[in-house]
Amino acid sequence: MEKLIRQHNLDTFTDTELKFLCEYEEVMRPLANALDALQSDSDSYLGCLLPRIAHLKNQFRARLRGVDGKHLTYTKAIVQAVVDGIARRFDPMFKDERYRLASCFHPNYKLLWVKIWDPSKLEEIREQMVARLTKHLRENDPNAQTSSLVTAERILRQSAPAREDEVDDLENLLSAYQQDGGSQPHLDHTGVARDLIKTWEGTPRTHKLEEDESFLGNKNLIELFRETNTGVVSSAACERFFSQGKDTLRAKRQGMSPKNFEALMFLRGNCHLWATPMVQKRREKAGLKKHPALEKSLMSK
Repeated sequence: MEKLIRQHNLDTFTDTELKFLCEYEEVMRPLANALDALQSDSDSYLGCLLPRIAHLKNQFRARLRGVDGKHLTYTKAIVQAVVDGIARRFDPMFKDERYRLASCFHPNYKLLWVKIWDPSKLEEIREQMVARLTKHLRENDPNAQTSSLVTAERILRQSAPAREDEVDDLENLLSAYQQDGGSQPHLDHTGVARDLIKTWEGTPRTHKLEEDESFLGNKNLIELFRETNTGVVSSAACERFFSQGKDTLRAKRQGMSPKNFEALMFLRGNCHLWATPMVQKRREKAGLKKHPALEKSLMSK
């Protein structure tokens, strides 16, 4: 580079300019890394947003404070402007329960990201998770309609009709309670949810979203992950999808029917599931239990 500058008689960078460029590259590297991660295929879930932003804010604030003896000389105003801009844009999202739960039900972040952001909010967000899981359990409980409080009237209705010559209703009531088997007054969905969240919080985090074991093999956690992380944080995934469609519907395929186009797009988007025996072999090699969907696919062949 210096040789080219001398050959063309161009002005060279001064020492101050070079120091500015080096400092600028160093302080902006975390922002570039965060943008690349949020635009990727693996970290574009809605739950990836708050942990990334919280970590990014901590990195910039540490640079402003001069942590590790690295004081800013030329880019302090730039970094402060970035911190203020992040606060204006993303601080309301940290108060939104939807964004919080999306991160908490992501197996790579769980509640660990709350400790990075604000440890004092840990109990509040944990209770939000319990409430959301409790609601999900109740909505998907086939016995939810019959799990109301056990009252004397309900038990008497379920018992055999009393004879007309019976006078002491207390005896009938005691017998009815005994026949009821000492059942609980109601299904304690909250207790189940609280225990599950405690187990979820205590297990190691993982990136392997395609494995049921990442969600403790629990269908409720899997469904809540799908519900809360359906949204994406970047348009990059949509742009890749459009590019994939352009590659599929080429000039020589203009006569393709919409049905065939949809089928090809579906196959290309799920090509990682084609080699079912190979996937099952990798699971067995890793010591994982058999996947029901894969087993069903193999049996159908």
